[in-house]
Amino acid sequence: MFDWKKLKDDVGKGIKGGAQSVSKKAGELTAEGQRKVKVFNLKRRIGEQMGELGKAIYQAEKTTKGTITDEAAKAIFKKITKAQAELKALEK
Repeated sequence: MFDWKKLKDDVGKGIKGGAQSVSKKAGELTAEGQRKVKVFNLKRRIGEQMGELGKAIYQAEKTTKGTITDEAAKAIFKKITKAQAELKALEK
């Protein structure tokens, strides 16, 4: 004879175990998603701060020539100045 109670118990255990596995995995994915958001936000904040630093250095060089002594930074300053001149010409 077929044991319906055993089948019901087995199905219940399977569902409970599956639900626990899904819940655990969902928690892991949520934690990983939160970590990735934090990483993204930190990278964005660092980029903004680097931009602010660059802007401050650029303004210092504009105000006082010779502030920038690094050749790579001087080359970037020249590129910005050239791009600004092109922009000004296009906006006329």
